Amino acid sequence: MLLSFLGTISGLVLLSQSSAEPSFLVAAFVLGLGNGIVMPTLQTMVINMVKPEKRGVATSTFFSSIDLGIGIGAFFLGNIAEIFSLSQMYLFCAIGMIIPAALFFGITLSDYKKKSKISIETANV
Repeated sequence: MLLSFLGTISGLVLLSQSSAEPSFLVAAFVLGLGNGIVMPTLQTMVINMVKPEKRGVATSTFFSSIDLGIGIGAFFLGNIAEIFSLSQMYLFCAIGMIIPAALFFGITLSDYKKKSKISIETANV
């Protein structure tokens, strides 16, 4: 997960500083790598944190939350881009990624380890 957060933050910083096609393509690759790691990892973690009979609910809640975040983010980030610039909006997103990274490593990871251990033990019974 550290690699995915670093990839996403780095990709957003690179995107905010891109002024030509090659730098834009590098930023897109790094950002895609970060997002490509985080999405299946988080989905797996969500599924492993719940009882087997609640996995469908957990998966639908996970994807609904992503859709909600995209919708709300588009509204707020569109306003930020209009007030400042597109470049500053991407930089704002990179800085904003520090909050979910801190929450993940500070709270979610320990909770995941505890719940996934219980989930694995009950699955083996």
